[in-house]
Amino acid sequence: MAKRKRMLMGFDFETANLPEYGEVAFPVEVAVQLIDAHTLETVAKLQRFIRLADGVEMTQEALDTHGYTPEFLAENGRNFWDVRGDIINWLAREGYPAPDGGGWDKERTGSLIPFGQNVLQFDLPIMRKLLSDPAHRILSRFAVDTMLIADFINQAAFRTYGWDGFIFRDPSTGNPSSNLASQMAALQIPAKGHHGAAFDIEATRQCYVGHIVNYSDDLQKSAAFTAAGLTLPPLPRY
Repeated sequence: MAKRKRMLMGFDFETANLPEYGEVAFPVEVAVQLIDAHTLETVAKLQRFIRLADGVEMTQEALDTHGYTPEFLAENGRNFWDVRGDIINWLAREGYPAPDGGGWDKERTGSLIPFGQNVLQFDLPIMRKLLSDPAHRILSRFAVDTMLIADFINQAAFRTYGWDGFIFRDPSTGNPSSNLASQMAALQIPAKGHHGAAFDIEATRQCYVGHIVNYSDDLQKSAAFTAAGLTLPPLPRY
């Protein structure tokens, strides 16, 4: 099997609940993309629904967010462990087999960089649980989180331009925000389709492309990257 180069592994989950402190939410939908780290084009993707496990209940807050009823999931989803197997087998077909204790290619360790919106706090713990110990070395300890990038861009612009400099603002309130809706609005990414993991991870990828295209020079020239006193260039025009 040909060895694949390092890539971004983008993923997003919809869940049955919000995690309590120290716990991991139960996923009901997972969408995964392998994204070329240089071109930022999607190389492969996978999407699955997951049936509720025994003892797991769908909260009203979660249902209001994604609309996946227990009945829908029972009809369209698979159990948690089957979906885990689907992800591991899919990664193996794409050139990232999980380590099995045998002839694991050490060069593949950390070859997939976790990528997503709020991926560090919310999605990554779920993905690590799905991949479990046999595969955890596939994922890099580094990650790309568009929520943190958007927040950094907002703060860098605020330092130079003040309140009017905030680029990403919540469409419903106008307040500074680094959520996905704020990024999509600023970058003019259409919010078509219902809220769901497959839609969200693709929108996140498009936002990341927008950050690179529109703000890479701004970031490099900001005070956070240099002590030379350089300021941000004029605000971008859409």
